[in-house]
Amino acid sequence: MRKARIYADTSVIGGCFDPEFAIWSNALIGDFRNGYFSLVLSSVIGTEVERAPENVRELYAELLPLAQILPVTDEALDLLKAYGSHGILGLQLRNDMLHIALATVAGVDVLVSWNFRHIVRLDKIQQFNGVSMELGYKPLAIYSPREVTTHGKENSDQRPLKWCDPSADDLAKVLEGRSNAEIIAFFTKGGEAAQRDAERRQAKRAGRPAPSESEFR
Repeated sequence: MRKARIYADTSVIGGCFDPEFAIWSNALIGDFRNGYFSLVLSSVIGTEVERAPENVRELYAELLPLAQILPVTDEALDLLKAYGSHGILGLQLRNDMLHIALATVAGVDVLVSWNFRHIVRLDKIQQFNGVSMELGYKPLAIYSPREVTTHGKENSDQRPLKWCDPSADDLAKVLEGRSNAEIIAFFTKGGEAAQRDAERRQAKRAGRPAPSESEFR
C-alpha cells in the first residue's frame, strides 16, 4: 500500500517543544521515523527554521534525511498569487499561502499544521481548494497533527506558535514587490543554509568532521 505523502509545516516541528502540542507533534514525527508516512518539507520551511530556536533546528536536521524537499518554483508562486488575488489571506501572510501552494503543486496527500488561525480552518480550506481546483489542481487535505498521527486524541484550546507565526515574524515581507526569480533565489539560499546546518549537526552526532564550505559547492 502506498504511503501517504504529508507536508509538515514549520509549526509541526516547533510543536514538538511546545507543551500544548508536543504529544501530537512528537507522535507524528514518530510516525515519520517509523515509516508510516512519507515526510515532505520545503525550502520555505528550511528558511523559517533558520530563525527558530536551537532545539527546532536540531530536530529539522534529524528529519532532513527522511524527507522530500520541495523547492519554490514559478508554478507555486503563480498559485500563491492566485490565492492572494482572491483575498484568502492578507498579503502579510504570503508565507502561509506559499506552504499551501507548494503542497498543492506537489500533489501531496495531506498538509499538517498547528496554524488554526490561517490554515487549519474549514472556511480557509474551502477557499484555498476552490481556487486550486479552478486552476486544475486536486484539492488538498489539511489537518492538525492530532487528526493524522496514529497516536491518541487531541487536547483542546490550541493556539498558534509565536515564533513561527508570520504575524510575529517579518519573513513573509521578503515576498513583497519581488519578482519570482528573486523569491526563488531567496528561499533556495535559505533552504541550502538549513541543509548545510543540518549536515554539520549530523556529522557532529556521528563523530565525523563537519563538511567544509567547499564540499557544499
